[in-house]
Amino acid sequence: MTIRTIHIFVMLSALSAFVLPARAVTYTASLIHPAGYPTSGSYGVDGNTYVGTLQTPGDYYYHAWLSTGTPGSVVDLHPAGAWESHAYAVSGSSEVGHATFLNSGSAYVAHAVLWHGTAAGFVDLHPDGYSQSYANDVSGNLQVGYGDTEFYHLTQGLLWNGTAGSVVNLTPANFDESAAYGIDGNAQVGRVSKINPIGPEHPHAALWNGTAASFVDLHTSAFTDSSASAVGEGYQGGWVMKASTGNRYHAALWKGSAGSFVDLHPAAYSQSGVSDICDGHAVGTVDTAAVYPDTLAAVWTLTGGAASFVNLHSYLTGLGTTFQQSTADSISSDGVIVGTAISNSGGYYAVKWTPNYMPGDLNHDDKVDTRDYITWRKGAGTKYGDADYTAWRTHLGQPGSGSAISLSSSVPEPTSGLLLACCIAWSSLVRLHHRQR
Repeated sequence: MTIRTIHIFVMLSALSAFVLPARAVTYTASLIHPAGYPTSGSYGVDGNTYVGTLQTPGDYYYHAWLSTGTPGSVVDLHPAGAWESHAYAVSGSSEVGHATFLNSGSAYVAHAVLWHGTAAGFVDLHPDGYSQSYANDVSGNLQVGYGDTEFYHLTQGLLWNGTAGSVVNLTPANFDESAAYGIDGNAQVGRVSKINPIGPEHPHAALWNGTAASFVDLHTSAFTDSSASAVGEGYQGGWVMKASTGNRYHAALWKGSAGSFVDLHPAAYSQSGVSDICDGHAVGTVDTAAVYPDTLAAVWTLTGGAASFVNLHSYLTGLGTTFQQSTADSISSDGVIVGTAISNSGGYYAVKWTPNYMPGDLNHDDKVDTRDYITWRKGAGTKYGDADYTAWRTHLGQPGSGSAISLSSSVPEPTSGLLLACCIAWSSLVRLHHRQR
């Protein structure tokens, strides 16, 4: 081990001494169901913007909608001439989903759709050569989804850059079908499969970086089936099915390779899956039983494994009705989660869960430690100010989960906190160097 390697190792060890046990974050649930509409669901969130589907009063058709969560902020995104529409994701000023239109054969077919805040500004992403298409996610100027080919009706994963003509087919060589469900930057995820004429298809979770040739197979021989539906912060999320678990779905997490797989499934539930990743967390659902299950909204931390599971459904109280089922479909960069809550009487309501992060937990990892100070330093003067530092300093080392932690009452000023850790590391290095001599 070189002196440089020892220096880095000891310095990181010194910094890790400040890391404290995680505290389970709690949530406050609230309905974002628009008044006057029979039902609603929210499938995407970015900042304070929500998208989803609602039923219109009177005719009960499904319309894509956009909202900032305040009364009167609902925008009906339904395109002119469409029969029904749905919005699944939002990024900045762009929203995606699909709308059904009447074709020349007098049949309603789905077209992938891109909006920019209004129904009038919709872009029909439906490419030539496909009978139907769907847009599932958006990141910046890029959109992903899938289409059914006009011949043989094969499903193909698709990537767009704002127009129908920009479409890229993501189906890799040696596979017959694919679908893309999630995108973050230039990374896309979904599934691929081969046509099996004598038995069921077995999909493989897939990762791409903009082209079919960039395909990474996240599937291993330990799985019967697998699929990826979420990507963010270097992670991919979805589900796997294994013969050893009775071929039931388990929430899955990867980090760029098949060998990085982590099983997020909580043992008390029959099935689980991941639908989105952001803010250091993965969200999705769990099923309560193998027969006639109730589906419940769920959240995990990306580094906490199955043990970090939190049942979001348990926070659906005091909202004027009793809810039997729920889903968590999307999470924003500030940790707000959106989904749908289903009442005992069968009503559907768009809902959000707002995290109650500890004061000073600036990186939202459910604890207050020196990593939050580093986050503060990086954003000081722009995203964070003196009040954020004061909150971090006040709550540094605050115990969570009932644990008692004793820390010195003297907290370093912003300019000296890391210096102290470095001094400890350097002192340890000097002593070690002298012993080696």
